[in-house]
Amino acid sequence: MNRKRSPRSLFGPAALACAAALMSFTSLALAQQATPVLSNNVPLAVSNGQAALVAHLSSTQQLYFSIVLPLRNEAQLQNLLNQLYDSNSPNYRQFLTVPQFTQMFGPTADDYNALVKFAQASGFTVTGTPADRMSVPVQGTVAQIESAFHVKMNIYQHPTENRLFFSLDRQPSLNFSVPVQAISGLNNFSPPRPALSKGNGQANVNGSSGDNGAYLASDMRAAYYTKTLGATGLTGNGQCVSLVEFGGYDMTDNPSYSTGGNDLTQTLAGQSGANTATSTTNGNGGYSGNTDYLLSYTTGGVQYTIPINNVPVNGGNVGTYDGDELEVVIDMAQAIGMAPGMSQLRVYIAPDAGAWTQAPPSGNYPFYYNFPSSSDDYAIFEQMINDYGAGVGCNQASISWNWAPEDPLNDPDNYAFQEFNAIGISFFAAAGDNGSWNSNFTCYYTNPYRCYFYPEETPYVTTVGGTDLTTSGAGGSWVSESGWSYSGGGISPDDFPIPSYQSGNAYQEPLIDDGTPDPNETSTSYRDAPDVAMDANFDNYVCSLGSCTANYWGGTSFAAPRWAGFAALVNQQSAANNQPSIGFLNPYTYTIGEDYIAGEVGENNTTYLTNFNEIEEGSNGGYSVLTGEYNMVTGWGSPKGQALIDTLAPRVLLSADGPVVVTVGGPAILYPITITIPSGFSDPSGVALKALSMVSSSTLLPVPINEMNEIISIPLCIGGEAPPGTYTCYLTIDVPAPANPGIGDYTVTIAGTNGNGVLSTTAFTLDVEN
Repeated sequence: MNRKRSPRSLFGPAALACAAALMSFTSLALAQQATPVLSNNVPLAVSNGQAALVAHLSSTQQLYFSIVLPLRNEAQLQNLLNQLYDSNSPNYRQFLTVPQFTQMFGPTADDYNALVKFAQASGFTVTGTPADRMSVPVQGTVAQIESAFHVKMNIYQHPTENRLFFSLDRQPSLNFSVPVQAISGLNNFSPPRPALSKGNGQANVNGSSGDNGAYLASDMRAAYYTKTLGATGLTGNGQCVSLVEFGGYDMTDNPSYSTGGNDLTQTLAGQSGANTATSTTNGNGGYSGNTDYLLSYTTGGVQYTIPINNVPVNGGNVGTYDGDELEVVIDMAQAIGMAPGMSQLRVYIAPDAGAWTQAPPSGNYPFYYNFPSSSDDYAIFEQMINDYGAGVGCNQASISWNWAPEDPLNDPDNYAFQEFNAIGISFFAAAGDNGSWNSNFTCYYTNPYRCYFYPEETPYVTTVGGTDLTTSGAGGSWVSESGWSYSGGGISPDDFPIPSYQSGNAYQEPLIDDGTPDPNETSTSYRDAPDVAMDANFDNYVCSLGSCTANYWGGTSFAAPRWAGFAALVNQQSAANNQPSIGFLNPYTYTIGEDYIAGEVGENNTTYLTNFNEIEEGSNGGYSVLTGEYNMVTGWGSPKGQALIDTLAPRVLLSADGPVVVTVGGPAILYPITITIPSGFSDPSGVALKALSMVSSSTLLPVPINEMNEIISIPLCIGGEAPPGTYTCYLTIDVPAPANPGIGDYTVTIAGTNGNGVLSTTAFTLDVEN
């Protein structure tokens, strides 16, 4: 079956202007003089009367919120994104710095300063100055909000959920001439909820490392990376992972645990002793009342020390948590399990926007209700961008929560996700755990009009679906995988347009053999999801709030942080090649999917099957897995370890010319080492060879390096920048008489190195004879 192919780009046409030219575009004019009335800031349930009014929100209630300005030159931003992910463009992976993004696409300094003055004149406290100038984060009372935006802030009964929420009663209007995109945080009608599900404890287990055969986080690393052919020992060293959370977690040691540890350390270690984990406090990261931690984690016989740096946003607190603490612990454990050598785990913590308490019956009725100080999800993404620009943020991040904005297509969070793409951050979002996104979808958290599909349906993130994984046993390799029956996926319910990276690549025939419509047909007009997948079945060992379970909890919220950890491995290898981070994953994965041999799919799609595990069966209710093809259950599927890493971050490869025989006291031998420089590798210092080890084949004892260097001389090899291609460097092997090492067979390992360390290795057998 022939497939149409599309350019390797994100959005828009393929003919694009260069980044420097984009900087010359002028800013938006400040032409509006009338009081602008914003749209899409009030829940529909309020505007149409479905939500019953309960009371006025206390005038003294403090709220954090963000006044968000529109992007400048948004069409040009789409063009630049295309260039950044087009391997044929000179701007390929030349990601912007945050200041560059601000200069080209952020609001002008004049607009921003005018908005700051407006906020201050309204009595608000400006709580930060984001580097990209996209928003003015503020804190103010309900009375100040009502005066500045000409609204009333009320408490309403949710029409379909047994809870109250607060909201403004009408669309806000501002006595301000600069266009404003939105005000984020003035209602908590649709608070973020974890993409997490509980089973019945009867998951199919196969002797993995946790209690009752449940998977530990380390089992995921073994299945998707370390037990795959050619794995290089990547651990995420030098990389970090960011997690977006709406609530804190408990790191207090609990005597009920077998290790005397806490929820995170017990989740990582398990009861079986396969791993160990302990934690200590590590300062407050500069945030008053905050606590950071230092995790000591031993797995596979290797001990790792990982700083856990908590970043509270808008009143968030690591020590404030409820039943959703389980989600936070899961995210942390799964990211660490995949990339145990990461330089830090960075946990962004906003308040639980869905929480509210009713005080004892004293005082006036409206003051019984105490809501959280913030429901501003945009602020957490702005903080991530600020930190990235300051050099303390991470190249990869994940979110396992979803919600339903008033207007998903125009929600300001889309701005942040596009900026992530532009500055080189890989961002992963859980696809949800309620099955396919179609008319049969069951909403566990809902308003009268929309389920929770955001942010996973936006085309600016990598959406992660779920699978059911089988391994060879505890710490074992990948054996097989099927689509998870609860995996979220389908056609964007809110009609996000199809991105160009997906157009033509995620397409199935509209008719099946009997001429009826194919129920698995993807849309050619709207965004399809998910993009990739990992295990999400109810087969995990997790601990929360002082108790542990095996084979009860699952969800795509396990899969998303695993992919973020995997991206840390990719970016570690990319950094070793002196290359930038990979950024947005989707353009690469869909390009891999489109690179068919002779335009065919299925079993003939060897490029795809080299990089992704073959998933042959499964359904999420509305859609089915399609072997060797994109599908709306697992997307392109799960990663095939080192093979996909090498495709995303090509590495310098070394190969030896087989065994060699050297005679003691005989002539020296020139032994060739072949070095392959891939496209995309760049290092002005070139590639050097280094002797790593020499081990006796009979005694298995290593030869001291100084003795090894006495008989093997290593040249400089490639002394400077070299174009892609194959190069040969020659070792000089000369064994004088008498010599150490002596007669016998040895395994010699040689490494290719640059300033970032070992790139790759090769080994050969050395036979020393009389």
